[in-house]
Amino acid sequence: MRKRELKFACNSTLGKLSKYLRALGIDTIYLRELDTENPTKQIGDRVLLTRNRSLIDLAKLGVEMELLTTEKPLLQLRHILEKFRPRIRPYTRCMECNTVLIPKDKSDAKGKVPFFVYQKYEEFYYCPNCNKYYWEGTHKVAMEKKFKGLLGDLYYELREEKVYGDKR
Repeated sequence: MRKRELKFACNSTLGKLSKYLRALGIDTIYLRELDTENPTKQIGDRVLLTRNRSLIDLAKLGVEMELLTTEKPLLQLRHILEKFRPRIRPYTRCMECNTVLIPKDKSDAKGKVPFFVYQKYEEFYYCPNCNKYYWEGTHKVAMEKKFKGLLGDLYYELREEKVYGDKR
């Protein structure tokens, strides 16, 4: 059993992977630039994910890392989930900034989301960092289908709890 919650840092070669991990509720930062002189200050206790072989020496500086060999983000995602088996809480983090989303009353979303969205949906989530609202729309349904198709039973095994819009 893990003593700490798994957190990841994706370097600049893995932007799409970072968004997929966030969509699954996994704490993931995206590093446009990596401080190779003092990486632990920037990364902390996160696992560094990269495709850049020249960064392998960072492990000597105490950085836990995983070198990914495929260019395909969905295959990278499956590899990370199979190897590290982090708990997933889909759609609980902002895909842009990684902040945990806050449930909001429907009335709070009025005037802040498109009118048809406000009329159609009852549940809204808010990122206090980006000021962005989220709801269960077609994008969420498409991502859910993609994740379930890629991961199969692993998708359900790693889930911690039921989250908004969950139909299982």
